[in-house]
Amino acid sequence: MYERSRTVVRCAVGQTEEFKVEVGLHQGLALSPFLFAILMDQLSEEVRQESPWTMMFADDIVICSESREQVEENLERWRFALERRGMKDSRSKTEYMCVNERQGSGTVRLKGEEVKKVQEFKYLGSTVQSNGECAKEVKKRVQAALTYSWTIWATQLSCSYISWTYSMKKQNSEANSSQASQASPVDPEVTI
Repeated sequence: MYERSRTVVRCAVGQTEEFKVEVGLHQGLALSPFLFAILMDQLSEEVRQESPWTMMFADDIVICSESREQVEENLERWRFALERRGMKDSRSKTEYMCVNERQGSGTVRLKGEEVKKVQEFKYLGSTVQSNGECAKEVKKRVQAALTYSWTIWATQLSCSYISWTYSMKKQNSEANSSQASQASPVDPEVTI
């Protein structure tokens, strides 16, 4: 399907020259997400463990283990399964986090290279922290709620103001026309 795929990138300043798609999924094709899901289901069948040990969403995979050795073993199994099918793991995006870490737990390696250690990471939009706390996530959600509430309040206030202004203008206009029609015409023959 992708054998002779070529594509271009369109942006505000124009369009690039056509180029061959050699790595990754062809973007913009309606079938791409479906094909990727089928591929990942098939691929992960041999390496996936039950939740919570392996959690997958699209191309994000979280691997949980009770020891550093198990994490390294699982990473290698995933790497091997991906490479066997012509895919690659993203080493620059691969990270690990220790929850309630004990002294000297060591580093995690993937194919001999040290994997970046983090104190927190995002999964499905939520921040997971190594110390088990959720303060950052709560703060983020409260801030999002306040921002959303402010937007709604400001919109309603703006709509109320526009409605009130229109109402006042309409009342003033009606009052002016009413006063004009009630005013007695000037009698040209009466002089004061």
